[in-house]
Amino acid sequence: MNKLKLVIVFCLYILSAQAQEKVKLSIQGVAPEAALKMKLNGDRISWYALPNSTKIASNVFVEISNAGEKRTDRASAGVQADPDAQGMYSFSVSVDVDLKKTDKTKPLHVEVVIPTVFGNELFYIADMSFEELTKPLVLNGYMWRASNEKMQPKKDLCIEFSSFVENADLRKLVSDNENFYKFNRNDFSLELKQEEQGAWKPFTDPFQGGFSNNNAVSLANPMPAWIDASKKLFVRFAAKTPLNNYVWAEYSVEPHEYRREQRAQYYSSVAYDKSAKPNLKSAPAAETPASNSTAPEQVKADEAQEIKPAQVAEESKKTDPVKDAAQPKETAPKEQVQKPTVNQTPVTKTKTGGLKNTLGYEQLIQRADSLFSSAKFQEAKNAYDEALKLKPAEEYPKKRAEECELKMKAIQNKKGRTGVN
Repeated sequence: MNKLKLVIVFCLYILSAQAQEKVKLSIQGVAPEAALKMKLNGDRISWYALPNSTKIASNVFVEISNAGEKRTDRASAGVQADPDAQGMYSFSVSVDVDLKKTDKTKPLHVEVVIPTVFGNELFYIADMSFEELTKPLVLNGYMWRASNEKMQPKKDLCIEFSSFVENADLRKLVSDNENFYKFNRNDFSLELKQEEQGAWKPFTDPFQGGFSNNNAVSLANPMPAWIDASKKLFVRFAAKTPLNNYVWAEYSVEPHEYRREQRAQYYSSVAYDKSAKPNLKSAPAAETPASNSTAPEQVKADEAQEIKPAQVAEESKKTDPVKDAAQPKETAPKEQVQKPTVNQTPVTKTKTGGLKNTLGYEQLIQRADSLFSSAKFQEAKNAYDEALKLKPAEEYPKKRAEECELKMKAIQNKKGRTGVN
C-alpha cells in the first residue's frame, strides 16, 4: 500500500514538473536609440534600495503569455542602473519566470518593462518561440506610461508622498485624533530645492495626474524649469489635518529615487515645524453621528496630554518624543487614557498579557506595501484584506485594496487596448 502511494506521488510530481517550467530571461541593457531619447528628455531609470536593506526594490517587470491569450505568467527583479557619461545603460539582470499558465509549445508573447523617474517606461515587446527565450533581450522602446502608443515621452515630475505616518506610535495618536487620515489632494502642499543650503521654493501648480486616495498623492506635473533632473532633489510636503494641524516630512532623493513613495514623519500645529505641538482643541464640528465621535473622557485625556512630534531630538532634552507622546501624564487617570474611542479598534489582551492582533496587523501592512511597490497588486490586495479583517475600522488597508483593484483593471484595460492578452 505504501509503495502504491509513493508511485502515485511520484507520478503527480512528474506531471506537475511537465506542466510547470521555470525559464530564465536575460535582460541586457538599453538600446542606444532608446537611451538617447531618455537623455534628450532628461529622464533616467528609476531604482532604489529597500528600507534598511541593500536589496534593490523590484523595477524590472516581466510578463509571458501565449499570443492572443489572457492567461499571463509574471515575475520581477531589481537592478541598479545608472547611465554613463554619454547617457548609455549597460547592465545585465536575470529574471526567473515560472510558466504555470503558459503553454511553451505555442507562440509566446513577452513583455519587459522598467519604469523611469518621469513616469515613462523603457520596454521590450516581442512574439517568439520558447527556444528563443534564452537569447538576450535589450530594451528598445521608450514611451509615456499613460499611453499604449509610441508617443513623445513626457517630462513630468513624478514624486509620490503620503499622509500616512511612518512611526507606529505616533500613527496611533494621529489615527485617534485625525479621523483615520481623511485627506484630499487640496490638503497637500509641496516645497522643493536642489541646493542643501538654498531656499525652499513652493510648488504652486495644482497637483495633476497620479492618484489621491485620502492618504497619498502621486504627482505627474510638468517639471519646473529650474529643476536639474540629474541632481539630488530636496523635498518637503505637508498635509493639513481636520484639526488644522499638519503631518509632514522632509527628505532628499537622488535622481533615480524621484518616484519613491515617502511617508509623513512629523505631526505639528505649523507645517514644517518640528518643535510645534499639535492643537487638539480646534477640532471642527463632527459631521458624523454622535456614535462615531471621540468619547468625552478621551478628549479630556488628550487635552491633558503633552504630545510632541515624532523623531525630534531636541539638543536640550534627551527624551524620546514618540514615547513622550504615546505615554499619558501621571496626572491623567489611567482608565481614561487606556479607554479606546468609538472609532478606534479596541486593543484586547491575550492570556499572556500581550497585545492581540496589533503585531500581525503591522506585519501585514508592511508586507502589503512591499508587494504593492513591486507591482504585485493581487498579492498586495490579499494582504490588505487580511489586515482589514484584524482592524475593520482602519481606512488605510481598505483604500489600498481598492487601489490594487484599480491598478489591476488598468493593466487589463491596457492589454485590451493593444489587443494583447
